[in-house]
Order: sequence, then structure tokens, then C-alpha cells
Amino acid sequence: MRPAPLLLCLLLALSFIPASAQYFGRNKPKYRDFDFRIFETPHFNIYYYDLDSARIALYASWFEWWYDRHSQLLGEQFASRNPVILFNNHGEFQQNFVISGNVDAGTGGVTEGLRNRIVLPLAITNDQTFHVIGHELVHAFQYNMILRGDSTSMESLQNYPLWLIEGLAEYLSKGSVDVQTAMWMRDAVLRGQLPDLEKMDRPEYFPYRYGHAFWSFFSSLFGDARIKPFFISVGRYGLETACLEHLGFPFDTLNSTWLRTLVSQFSGPTPPQTASGKEILSSDNAGRMNLSPSISPNGRYLCFLSEKDLFTTDLYLASAQDGKIIRKLFSQAREGHIDQLNSLESAGTWSPDSRRFAFPAFKRGRSVLVIKEVETGKTQRELQFDNLPYFIQPAWSPDGKSIVVTGTHRGQTDLYLIDLKSKKATRLTDNAASEIHPEWSPDGKTLAFCTDAPAWQQGQGSGYWPFSLAFLDLSDGIIRYPMQFDGNNHFNPQYDASGNLLFLSDRNGVHALYRLDSASAQLSQLMVSAGGIMGVSAYAPAFSAAGKRDRIVYTQFRDNGFGIYQVSTDKLLSSSVGQEAADRSAAYLPMDTAAPLLFPDTSSSKREALDSASTDRFSIKPYRARFGLSYVGASGGTGYGGNYLSSGIGLSGGVDMLFTDILGSHQLYTGLAMNGEIYDVAAVASYLNRSWSLPWGVNLQHLPTRYFNYTPGFVRQNFVDENGNVFSAYTDTTLLLRIFEEEMSGVVHYPFSVTQRFELGAGASYRFFRLDQIIDFYDDINKFFYLGGQKEKLKAGDVVQVGPYTIEKGWLSNFNAAWVGDNSYFGMTAPMLGHRYRVGVENYFGQYNFTALTVDGRKYFWMKPFALAIRFMHYARYGSDANRFYPILIGQYGLIHGYDFDHLEELRQRYGIEYEQISGSKIGLASVEFRLPLTGPDRFALLNAPFLPIELNVFIDGGMAWDDWADFSSDIDFLKPKPVFSTGLGFRINLFGALVLEPYWAWPLRSNSRAQFGFNFIPGW
Repeated sequence: MRPAPLLLCLLLALSFIPASAQYFGRNKPKYRDFDFRIFETPHFNIYYYDLDSARIALYASWFEWWYDRHSQLLGEQFASRNPVILFNNHGEFQQNFVISGNVDAGTGGVTEGLRNRIVLPLAITNDQTFHVIGHELVHAFQYNMILRGDSTSMESLQNYPLWLIEGLAEYLSKGSVDVQTAMWMRDAVLRGQLPDLEKMDRPEYFPYRYGHAFWSFFSSLFGDARIKPFFISVGRYGLETACLEHLGFPFDTLNSTWLRTLVSQFSGPTPPQTASGKEILSSDNAGRMNLSPSISPNGRYLCFLSEKDLFTTDLYLASAQDGKIIRKLFSQAREGHIDQLNSLESAGTWSPDSRRFAFPAFKRGRSVLVIKEVETGKTQRELQFDNLPYFIQPAWSPDGKSIVVTGTHRGQTDLYLIDLKSKKATRLTDNAASEIHPEWSPDGKTLAFCTDAPAWQQGQGSGYWPFSLAFLDLSDGIIRYPMQFDGNNHFNPQYDASGNLLFLSDRNGVHALYRLDSASAQLSQLMVSAGGIMGVSAYAPAFSAAGKRDRIVYTQFRDNGFGIYQVSTDKLLSSSVGQEAADRSAAYLPMDTAAPLLFPDTSSSKREALDSASTDRFSIKPYRARFGLSYVGASGGTGYGGNYLSSGIGLSGGVDMLFTDILGSHQLYTGLAMNGEIYDVAAVASYLNRSWSLPWGVNLQHLPTRYFNYTPGFVRQNFVDENGNVFSAYTDTTLLLRIFEEEMSGVVHYPFSVTQRFELGAGASYRFFRLDQIIDFYDDINKFFYLGGQKEKLKAGDVVQVGPYTIEKGWLSNFNAAWVGDNSYFGMTAPMLGHRYRVGVENYFGQYNFTALTVDGRKYFWMKPFALAIRFMHYARYGSDANRFYPILIGQYGLIHGYDFDHLEELRQRYGIEYEQISGSKIGLASVEFRLPLTGPDRFALLNAPFLPIELNVFIDGGMAWDDWADFSSDIDFLKPKPVFSTGLGFRINLFGALVLEPYWAWPLRSNSRAQFGFNFIPGW
């Protein structure tokens, strides 16, 4: 029989090792059970847990407020209640199953398209939660307009650039006055990198900020009433055509007006800059995102977060004098038991003696306080607290005995005191307001912090709660509020070496540095810059002051990146300021002042009143899992396959459907594929239950595979036509063998963390055959004239031969167990950093009886701009039928280049290597590979071409295959196992994220060697 090559590879791979998605891969653990309930409002079903009725009613009123606002502006309504899934904090949000894959610490919320599910965590501040609700609800309206519109559909989504989608969500939830977006736009203008609209989908243009600015500009030209028709027009025609069809002028005109408006509004530093420090950490010696600086009390060192190594955000120790990096204190790739760093809204804190550093991270779904010894980098302690599932922004007390953090419990943000000796966390504040950025006074008697309590106590009427400075007296618990700028935000209080309080405020439309004199209570402005002192989030700590030395470090956005600067306060200009409000025009987003329609100020301070949190319109119901369609995909065509289930050659098509409950905890996948005849229908059904901490799944599958064998040449034979006439004809005979696999399997995983798991599985399969003989008749005079054909089913028997393989009919069952670790970080075509390992055992019985052992370890070293990958693998079968099962060819499955099926003949003739010498029931191999990204994203690849990533790989492979140890002493030379080696180079090409193709040239390391060309169709190992 002659098999279709890809199908043979698939069949053997299924028999050899699990599919790659199961073989390796990170985990998404569920560390705790969430008892969800449903809070019904007029327009939403809100799925929540562990919140009291008053707080969930408050959040529900915010959803309804935003719904009314967006519905009126966009002229849209929901046909039914929209699902919303709330998680109490980000650590628990990372355990959601609505979003496929792992959730990054920077993800603030997601809206899923087909079922329009809004999934978000409650943020650390009321204002953040309020904004994210408004932002994600815009996406729900966008999907509603596109998918349910009479002139748009799912295919219309490809016409929208991401900046247009995300920018509209930012604009409708923030308005036209925003410190952060204005900061990005001012930087783009000052460095001469204007965001051309046709280029705004490039990675260097952050879609949220640039898109936000565009929609402010658009509404200043045309008014908010034009948003919806223009948005729908883009979905129908694309951006350029929509300009002509809807706006009535060319796209170039809109673009030139946009660029002119940016230059006009953001040219020159606004407000005027004062003297600032020197940049000590930038993309030249660190990363492009250098955040959350924390200077030691003695002023000698600083710790900061950076994506210096591209794949992970890690914690570094550097000199506070010149920024020279001393060591990496925390590596995500090295310390895999920690799920993630909290990298966007928190800095760490130094012990008073400058010898230890504490910072928050996520471990097993909860916040953990990690304390490191700075000199060695060793972890001294890891602390978690039952009553404090999530916390950030730690501050170490002057006596070294305790740490204060900003924490949330059951949706409420307060300050907590952690006693390092008793390992207990005690709540210091208890109210509905948000308290953030705690800082100890030098004498340890008072806590300075920021709170929205004054704005909150004045009522929830504005939907905007600016942060004020506050002091908490630890002796009596009384909170007082010092002199400050009313109606403006105050962040990040820090005491300097003189005991004065430094802080940030946005009173001038940028985050500038101010000082509150401890003796006179006089307010002074110390520094302001075009970029402002700010991190990725407005609420992230952005500067730090040494308590025993006149030195501060701060983060500033400049040249499209975040650098860290150092300065002494005595070198800063100091100007006294009063409490009066300042000019906030620096925070205005692009507006064409020459336009006939001027955009009204929709900044949050101008929002109309919020509804009260009354529960009169709401009801609460228990949650019950019900399946709904979450994904559907269809395929069809002519050729090999229709989707991954398809097999054979001919007309093909298929449909894949995924059904889940609202929470994504129960998933049912069904797939159906067809190739020509009814016998060639493939089907699969899989169920996965992740509703508790031990996920399990079952799988049913019917897989047909076709093989063909043609008779050589034409044979003369009698042919009987439809009228019964008999005459001589030439025949062409084909034997069509179908191998059917009926499979049933189940698996249980226990994830210890994101990177480690234990697997236990069982399965059974039944294989049987069908053999058909197809005879085609041709005229004996003109062999190209087809007369007809006949098909006959033959007896297939219980054993068939497919090339070198003997395949038997019958049952095969197995039990398997494995320990799997995967802390690797993938580049564009292969892993580049971290490690992978798998140690597994499988026991087969029934048609075959044997035990299989797998030991597979891989290590990746990222050395910028290349990676070094090392692999060792041993797979062996033991038992009575170990050698009767499919032998493993040492070159298959991307193992050793140049020794696969396509090169068997050349290996035999040129090198004298027989198939039996490089195949067997046992293999051992090692590989070393040098991986150099040629094209891809900027900073990762040599050439900036993210749309077609190509990687050069230079490899050395070596290994051998055998059946029994006795083979090494065999008297028959062609049966003796031969160690084989090869070296060469290849190019891995990522074809639009759908397929990784590797053309390669391999030189077997033998005498008289020459290059062999080959292909692999899998990502790099």
C-alpha cells in the first residue's frame, strides 16, 4: 500500500507520543472554587461571588449607568441581558476560563465576541473599576453593532484596525481630557514620529492611547452623533473607503488634518519644563519599559521592573548613581513557582537597613509577599494571608517589624498592616473608599497615603473620585487631610531625607513633583516635564525618595519608552504654589479648533449624576451551568484535508463547534469532517470539566485513514457495458484500504502551578479495516477514452501491510501518567527562553502488551539577539510486544534532521545505512540548536518585519534507535544499530500564525557527505 505521507505521520505520531498541545504547554490552574450567583438587572446578568448585596448593587448601578450613556450616544440596545462575569481581584481573574490561555497581569478586562461576555476583575480603586466597566461595555456595543447589524457580519471585524476599536472604548469611557493619552501624543510630536493613520496599526503605536486621541479629534470635527455611522461604514468598506462614503472627502484629507492638529496642539513643552535629573536607565542599558523604581534608604541602590530580556518582566538591582545593573533579583523564567509579578501597579519596598527587598507577586492565585536578600538574591521569605487574597504597594516600617500594603478583600480596598513576626495581616481602614500608596513617616507614628474618601463622602454623583493626600495616626486611628489641590489627583507620597512629603499631582495636566513642607505646610512645585512622572498606569508608583540621603529616582515617558532618572532635590527649582486650580489644558486631547462642531468636554469631572445603588430593580438567582455556542468554524475545498480531522484526497469540508457554559468551566467540542464518501467521515467529541481544582476530560473519536495501491501499467480484461455487450478493454486497478480508528480516552490533570502538573489518563481504541478494489476501463484503441468502472469490496483480513509497517485489527488500551514542567517562552517559531521537561510512563495492553517510558528535557538560553536550545530525549518500550508495535524512525517527528522517510533510499545507497539500523522500539538523542530571529518584531529580530517572522536555525543532532541491547552484538551488520549525526541549517517561517514551515539542509556527519533538503511542518522543539 502507498500511504498519503502526512496521514502516515499523523497515525504514527498518535501511536508514539501525545499531541504537542498535551505533551507540553503551560497550565491554567483553578486554585479555589467560586460560588457564583447571578445578579439580574434590566440589561445585564452579572455573575459574581463573595460580595455583599450593597456592593454588588453598586457595581450593577454602574453598569446600568454606562449602558444608558452608551446606548443613547450610539443608538443601540441589547436584545437580551448581556452576561458580565466579575472577579474580586486580579489573582482570581487569572483563573477564569472564558479567556483562552493565560491572563497577563496587565489585562484589565476582556469582552468576548460571539456571546458578548464581559469579564473583568474589580480594580484596586473605584475609579479604575468604573472606567473599565465603561470601556468593556463599549466593546459589547461594538460587537452588538457589527454582528447583529443588517450590513455587517463577523467578516467585517477584519476591516477594523485595533486602534480604532480600542480607541473608541477609551474615548467613550474617558472623554477628551486625559493626562496619560496626552502624554503619549506630546512625546510623539516632540520626537517627530507623527502617527500617520495608515501606519497606526504598527506595534510602535500603542492602540489604546493613539486610538483614544484619534476619536477625540474625530468628534471635534464631526460631533459624537457621527461616531456610529462612521464606525459601521468602516466595517462595511474599510477605513479609506469609509472616508469617501460617509465623510465625503478622501482619507488623505482626514489624515493630513489629523497630523496638523497634533502638531498644533502638542508642539513645544506644555507646561514649561523645569530642571530635571539625568537618565540612568533606558533602552541602551535596560529595557524600553523600566518601571516602579524603588531606591534604598541609604540612596545607594534601586530596584526596578523591566522587560530587558524581552520575554519576561523581571526585577533588577542597579546602582542609584549611574544605573549600572548589578544583578537580576527575580527572574520569571527561573522562579517558575511564582505565577507572575504584579508589574504595572506596584513597586517593592526596602528594609530600613537596605539589605532586604520585598515585593508582591502572584502564587497559586493569591498575592504573595516575596522578601529577597539583596546581596545574594536568595529568597528569604514568602508570605500569604488568609484574610488578604490580593495586595500591592508595600511599605516597610522604619523599625523593620512590619509592612503596610494596599489590599482588597471582597471587593473593598483598604490599608493592611502585616506583622512580619506573627505573619498576620490587620486591616487599618474600613470603608467603601479606596486607600492606596501607603508611606511611613520617618518616626513610624503616621502613615501618609492617597484616598478618594473625600470625593466619595461627597456622594457618588460625578463618577469621578480624585485622590487626596491623607495622614493616618497609628495611635488613635484618626485620619486628617493636609493642604492640597482640591479637585485634582494626588499620588505616590514619599518622605525625603529632610522629613518633607513629596508627592505627584496632575493639577497642571501632567504628573509633576510637589513638596509639602513638614514644618510650614507650604506647597511647592519641584519639577514638571513634558512626559510627566508616570508609569504605564496612572496609579502605579512612579518615583521613590531615599530616606537617609538627598536622592530621588523617577520614571518618565520619553522617546516612546519609560526611562528611570535620578536627581537630588536640592538641584530642583522650587516654586511656591497655592491651592487654587491650575490650567489643565496640557491634558486636552487633539481637537480641531477650526472645526464647525467643537467637542464638548466629557472629562469625568463633567459627568452627569450616577444613579443610586438601590436594589429595587435587581434580583439574585443561583448559577446553573447551561451550554451555549462559543465558537463555530467551517472549512471546505478540494485536496488533502478540510480541517485537522480530515484525511484522504478529494472534496472535503468540515465544521468545528465549541459549546461552553457562561463561565467557560464546562467545554464541549464537536468536530465533523468529510472527504468524498460516507466512509471517510471523521468525527470527534470532547468534554472538558474545569469547574474545580482537578480538571478532567473525555474524548471520543472516529478517524478514517485512506491508503492507495495502483497496479503497474494497464491490463487487458473483458468489459460488460450497461447493455450487456462484452468486449476487450484496458483496465487500471486500484486497491483502496481504509483504516478506521475508534478511540475513547479520559484524562485528569493536577496543576501544581502555571508551570507544573501531574497527568493521569486512560484510553482504549479499536482498529478495523475496509478494502475496496476499484477497476477503471479504457478503450483498447484509445487508452484515454474512459468506458466506465466498477467497485468491489474485498475481504481485508485482520492484518495489513503499509510500507514497512504491519498493522493489526483489534483493541488497544492504555493507562498513562506523567510529570510535566513548562516554563518556556515562545518566540515567533520556537521556544527561546526557559525550560521544558516531561517524565512519563504508559502501559498498553490488549492487541499489544508493553510499557513505554519517556524522559524528555529541553533548555533554552536567550542571549539576545539569538537563543541556544539544548535537548535530550529517551523513549523506550519494554515488554512482550515492544518490538511488534510501530518502530520509531530516528528522523521522524522533527527528531534528527536528514534521517526521515523521504531520505531512506539515499541513506542506503550513499551511506550504507539501512532502515532497520535507524529505527526501533527505543531511541536516545540529543540536539543543540542556534536560533537567530531574522525578521519579526522590533528589538527581537534583526529586521523589523513582524508580519512574516523568519528564524535561522543552525543545528547539530545525534542519536540512535534500537530494539534490544542484544542488537549491538548482532552478527548481521545491517541489523546493528548505528549512531547517526547531522548538522545543517534551516529557516523556520511563521505563516500568519497558522503554520510553521521549516525548509532545511542537513549534512549527515559521515564520509562522502552531501546536503539533503527537507521540510518540517512543526514549530521548533
